[in-house]
Amino acid sequence: MKKTAQEAYLALQDAIQASENPPACSTPGLDYLFFPEPLNPTGIGRYSERNRDDMKLHEMQAKALCSLCPLKMLCADYALAGKEEHGIWGGTTPNERKEIWGLKKAKSQYLF
Repeated sequence: MKKTAQEAYLALQDAIQASENPPACSTPGLDYLFFPEPLNPTGIGRYSERNRDDMKLHEMQAKALCSLCPLKMLCADYALAGKEEHGIWGGTTPNERKEIWGLKKAKSQYLF
């Protein structure tokens, strides 16, 4: 059965609280890794003055940290269920999640 965004979020929060080691994404000061894209639709943001290669590097670093995280699947579940459009969640980028949503939508159309 498909989880709702709220169910997925609560499952992730419960796992974070039960974890002996907090996930890397909750480390103060690392938000720039997990939210590498500009934060507003005008494109003016953290990377407007910086090289886009920095953004890609930060994205890769966040994904590397996610790959080591035991909560990765719960995090990705939440991001997909909640249609999270910003940041690296469960090792996925917004564009990767949009591709997954598109595949799920296309697949569901063929089931009926």
